[in-house]
Amino acid sequence: MNIELSTQVKVFWCLVFFSFFIEWMHEDVHKCMVYTQFPLSVISVLVVHHIINTFVLFGWLFNHLFFLILYLSAPFIACFHWKNNNGMCQFSIEVNRNCGFEESTMLNDILKVLHLKTKPMYFIHTYLIYTFVGYGMMIGFIKTIKLIKLKIDNFINKNIVINKERRIKVFKLV
Repeated sequence: MNIELSTQVKVFWCLVFFSFFIEWMHEDVHKCMVYTQFPLSVISVLVVHHIINTFVLFGWLFNHLFFLILYLSAPFIACFHWKNNNGMCQFSIEVNRNCGFEESTMLNDILKVLHLKTKPMYFIHTYLIYTFVGYGMMIGFIKTIKLIKLKIDNFINKNIVINKERRIKVFKLV
C-alpha cells in the first residue's frame, strides 16, 4: 500500500498535535503556559520537542527516502545529544527552567500519561522505546533499501528507453 507523501505528512502532524495536546492537558504544564512570562517561548520549545519525539517514534511511517534516512539517523543524533548533555534533553531543560519544574522532569508524551515513565517502571519504558524504535528502524531500513533499488531501476529503465529512442531516430535518418 503506497500512501501519498501529503497524507503521510498529515498523519504525522495529527500525531504531533495529539502528543502536544497531551502535554497541554497536563496540569502543571498548562499552568506554566498560562502564567509564565514567556508562554510563546515555552510553547515553541514544546512544539519542537514534540515534533522530534513524534518523528523518532513514528518516522518509519514515511515512504520518502529523505525522511527515512533522517529517521534512521535520528536515534544516533539523540544519543549523541544526550551523551554530550549529561543524559538530559536540552528542550526539557529549557522548559523546566522557564516553568520552574525540577530538572529531572520529563516530556509528557503518551508513555508518561500511561505511567510507563515512572521510576519503578522506567526500565519498561526504556525497553518499550528501544523495541519500538528498533522495529521502526528495521522497517525504515527495509523501506530505504527498496526505495533506493526502485530509484536505480527507474534510472536504468529510463536510460534504456532513451537509448532505444536514439537508435530509432538514427535508424529513421539512415
